[in-house]
Amino acid sequence: MRVCKRNLPKPSAAYRFWSLNNPMTKVTKTVTQVIACAMSILLLVSTTKAETNDVNCQVVAPAGITARALTDKKTSLCHGFSLKKGKRALAHVEGGFLGSGMILVSNDGERAVFIQSWFFGRLRGDGNLIASGLHHDAIPVLNDGLVFFYKGKKTVSYTMEELIHRPNLVRATTSHVQWLSENRAFMGKPLGDTLTLETSSFRRYRFSTRTGTMLSDEDTEAWNRCAYVAYGEVHFDRQPIMDPVFTAKGNIPNKIIFSVPPGLRVQPGYQTLCLDRRASGWSVRGHLPTLNGLGVAPLAVDETRYECQQDADCELHCAAGAINRLWFETHRKNLRSCDGECEAQGREAVCVRRSCVVKNASGRFDRACTRRQP
Repeated sequence: MRVCKRNLPKPSAAYRFWSLNNPMTKVTKTVTQVIACAMSILLLVSTTKAETNDVNCQVVAPAGITARALTDKKTSLCHGFSLKKGKRALAHVEGGFLGSGMILVSNDGERAVFIQSWFFGRLRGDGNLIASGLHHDAIPVLNDGLVFFYKGKKTVSYTMEELIHRPNLVRATTSHVQWLSENRAFMGKPLGDTLTLETSSFRRYRFSTRTGTMLSDEDTEAWNRCAYVAYGEVHFDRQPIMDPVFTAKGNIPNKIIFSVPPGLRVQPGYQTLCLDRRASGWSVRGHLPTLNGLGVAPLAVDETRYECQQDADCELHCAAGAINRLWFETHRKNLRSCDGECEAQGREAVCVRRSCVVKNASGRFDRACTRRQP
């Protein structure tokens, strides 16, 4: 009650004069403090509950296996699991990862994978992801997006940054970043011999669940099918117009007028469209899932500067860091002059998962000079 009393507003001089001469003063004062304290407790409880509900930690295990998710006491984030078959313990993992998502378990209970499918955080204007509730929301995400386990032992992990590939092509809400595609049929099933998933950035991955090895890494059919991909607000002024335009793929003006072929319907509002460009103008090919991350992080729209197939495709620039060699040749006049920086201390540009990155002399990944913004 003492804490609640300290939070009450200070009464005015007129009120103090009236209260001294009012026989109900003590009763009123006590009731007021009780009500204020009760409201404070209710507010605290509701806030805590909301924060807890923002975090997801579930285990999907087959029949006959008892599974329990383990959460971190400080953050409420998922950080482990335990598996039993009858009275026999199969696995106990604690502190093997930290995030918000789901753990899938194989039928024999030997294999498991943590998928950060419900990332509790936000997308910054520079395209970086920030985890909420960790160090006052001020550190870049180094959390794992996928962590594979075999017989309770961690085999390999992949960071969110490695898997998203095009960080601005995500769906961002006020509290979460949804980096997986809407096709999530694998989420409600026990883990098979392989795991296949698609991201909202139009990438498809396939992994061995025994070793965690990435078996394939490619663009989805939707990405390859669309010559141009744009997210923006559609409105109608005789003809359909998208304005503003956030470009996901291709070279698209900030405002376009387009046609809609027979059989397709386009409604007003923000949306993602697959487009063609012909001599007659822009034309819609179809709808794509919402990519509102483009509006949140518009500075990260030019992915061609980082794309590669092999190390020879990458160039190391003193200020721009690791960039595509052809992109560098086209834009070198616009790059600022510099002295050393990313070229110093034995750094080199290499191609990792189709993206130009920088490694230092010891072979370690150098974040300072990788995917730098202009």
